[in-house]
Amino acid sequence: MLEIDYNKCDRLRGCSAAKACPVEAMIPVGKGFLPWKVERWEFDEQKCIGCNKCVKVCPQQAIIVK
Repeated sequence: MLEIDYNKCDRLRGCSAAKACPVEAMIPVGKGFLPWKVERWEFDEQKCIGCNKCVKVCPQQAIIVK
């Protein structure tokens, strides 16, 4: 199971971790205060295959394996 530390996440629409996901398991939720941000990112646990590519490429190290 993966979790996002929102104290570290920059919430950018062009999230490199979301782009790295081969099954598109990271889903943007809501509109951010600025047009290039989202309110938050969430994981679709049914889609996630546990490859941890998102963990490896997140520049803020905001994705945590639980």
